[in-house]
Amino acid sequence: MKKILVMLTNVSQYGANKEKTGLWLAEACEFVYDVQKAGYEVDYASVKGGTVPLDPRSMKKMYRSKEVDEVYESKDFQDRALKNSLAIQQVD
Repeated sequence: MKKILVMLTNVSQYGANKEKTGLWLAEACEFVYDVQKAGYEVDYASVKGGTVPLDPRSMKKMYRSKEVDEVYESKDFQDRALKNSLAIQQVD
């Protein structure tokens, strides 16, 4: 099977700015939805590996869709993307 690597962020805040940031949910989920439907397997990595924070603004209903929620709610995305992304050094 063909594979695609999706790079994610570990950054939850920039410098002294107190505003939270992170992965924009729809950017990742819409892409993942499309490539999985096309038959690709997806791996997820980030610079540090591990937890990937979500930008809280991206969780608003206005930015969500059926496709975004399908990927976001999947055990695979929760476990391998948001909780346990590969560290970039682990990627071959």
